[in-house]
Amino acid sequence: MESLLNNLEEKYINYIKRNEKLTNKSLKETFIHFLKEKNLDKRMELWNNFSVNINSIKQIPRLANPYFIGFGNPQADVLFIGKEKAFNIHSSPLSFLHESVNNTLQWKKLIENDTATLSPFDPKNPRSYHAGKIKAVHTWGKYAQIIAEMKGIKTKPFLKAYEIGDKTFFDHCFLTEINHIPSRYSKGKKASPVRVEFLKSPFYKRFKHVIIGARPYLSHEQIKEIFQVNKDPKKIILGYKGKKKDKPIVAHLFKTKTQTIIYCGQLSGAAGWTNEAIENLVTTITST
Repeated sequence: MESLLNNLEEKYINYIKRNEKLTNKSLKETFIHFLKEKNLDKRMELWNNFSVNINSIKQIPRLANPYFIGFGNPQADVLFIGKEKAFNIHSSPLSFLHESVNNTLQWKKLIENDTATLSPFDPKNPRSYHAGKIKAVHTWGKYAQIIAEMKGIKTKPFLKAYEIGDKTFFDHCFLTEINHIPSRYSKGKKASPVRVEFLKSPFYKRFKHVIIGARPYLSHEQIKEIFQVNKDPKKIILGYKGKKKDKPIVAHLFKTKTQTIIYCGQLSGAAGWTNEAIENLVTTITST
């Protein structure tokens, strides 16, 4: 990860400078000043004093960090890639700060062992910030179930309310997203070009198992390009959903010499994932 972090903060500033959709000059200048501050406590003060006029509110999502790296254990074997962070930027400004804007600086502080100002959000352990119970039907719940299946342990401890010192599923995986702009509900169904380019970084090729729960955001050709896959994927039916159990839960399996990659629909109970399908997904990705 250390090489990945080289100049990312500067790239973020340049991205904001070049973003022609950020037409509010005052907003752009204020935010660039904010990004130049490298002390997380002082950033929090600036953020709390950040005032936005009514004309620039719609432009706030464009401040999202296109070089967002992710959360969890960067040394794990498993990488989950979702669609985008699922929260509303305007109603959850602190989540936007901690989980998008500050992500690259947080990792830089960790790499440099400068963690004094890292609180209240640790990108290695988001459970310490989101300490409440995890619902099994939500995406984090499905990730926890997959990790538990892979490790041969129980899912329940991963779902309970977090207490200091608890082991979490983040110890066993790393999470990132295809799109960098958070959204409470998926709207795009297309990958962000800047993110597609960023995901080509060698860092994301070091994970043995990759599960992309984001169909149809990426084309098969994009996945092959990102992970340097030479062959077309194999279609797999993991199970069936619906009242009559007649709708297939489909995934596509990609392989390289070092990675097994599953491309499937969003991992959530609302998307119809069954326990059988999760078990078959784990079997597929760990046995090929």
